[in-house]
Amino acid sequence: MRYLDDYFALWSHGREKREEFLKFVNQIDGKIQFTMEVEEGERLPFLEVEVIRSNGTLKKKLFRKKSYVGIILIFRSHYKYGLKIMRNMIIRSLCLTDLEFWDEELNKLIRIFLRNIKGSTGKWMPKDQN
Repeated sequence: MRYLDDYFALWSHGREKREEFLKFVNQIDGKIQFTMEVEEGERLPFLEVEVIRSNGTLKKKLFRKKSYVGIILIFRSHYKYGLKIMRNMIIRSLCLTDLEFWDEELNKLIRIFLRNIKGSTGKWMPKDQN
């Protein structure tokens, strides 16, 4: 099985027509099958973003699966310290999250970072320690 792409669409023709459309596109080519996820509680996770419908507008924030445990890297792994994982996580979070959710997202990142520091060594390791 191979996944080609993910699509996001806004549908305003009702549930019954949506089901008919899915059935129609799945009959076009037997080798290609589409699935559909529908928002629950005005929220829909799509790739790494949670799309939120609010007062006629769409808002977004970073989406993490329920199974996400927040492990970044073990300090003794063979990845170079200079990869700047934490900086990249912050940039990714801010790019994928609307301004109104930034405080919430940064607090999540702080908790993730602190758990990783304590969980690995109990302290931050010096940059050039071998």
